[in-house]
Amino acid sequence: MNNAWFITGTDTEVGKTYVSSLILQTLNAHQYQTVGYKPIASGAEATEMGFKNPDAVAHLKASNPDVALTYDEVNPYFFEIATAPHLLSRAENRPIEFKVMTQGAEHLLTKSHYLLVEGAGGWFTPLNEEGTFADWVIKNRFPVVVVVGLKLGCINHALLTFEAVKQAGLPILGWVGNHIHDGDDCYIHDYMESIRELTDIPCLGEVKHGAEFRETNLNIAPLIEHYSV
Repeated sequence: MNNAWFITGTDTEVGKTYVSSLILQTLNAHQYQTVGYKPIASGAEATEMGFKNPDAVAHLKASNPDVALTYDEVNPYFFEIATAPHLLSRAENRPIEFKVMTQGAEHLLTKSHYLLVEGAGGWFTPLNEEGTFADWVIKNRFPVVVVVGLKLGCINHALLTFEAVKQAGLPILGWVGNHIHDGDDCYIHDYMESIRELTDIPCLGEVKHGAEFRETNLNIAPLIEHYSV
């Protein structure tokens, strides 16, 4: 599927949605008509759109404002409880189908220049009898961006995720270091430098905790260049 990227993380709760929103805003600020897609989301809160998944709502808000989108287009599989989606799918007898996820992505690409797809949890999050989120990404040949939650253990988590994506035969366009806590420990800078030293995958940026879009300086060149060659 051309003109789409997949955002995965080194774990759950590492800021995939937060970083995805910043990437969407950066691309749209550079006049690329880009939309976000959260095919599977679990967990609901009161939002301006009602009782919905806040991550999916964030994608909707960060997408290009010139593109008319509905919540269901951005998030076809929505589960109210915040836990593993394959468990909820079984409990509610609502099968997660790869073809539905793919059709949703293809539909959004007819409305935009680029599509940013965010996963759930980490790379190998199970979904259904067809396999994991990784299996769906491999099937669609999405290039990958990895969000690294900067905390103790993140070096190992980052390298394991990079290796798994490489083993799948997919390109990793870059990674983003995200400060997931305020007042991070004094070794955060060293974690970033260690990952840089241990891989040749480009770092697209480092996001400070709670930073606004205007305060970030993400490098989107590797994303655009991937589809301009």
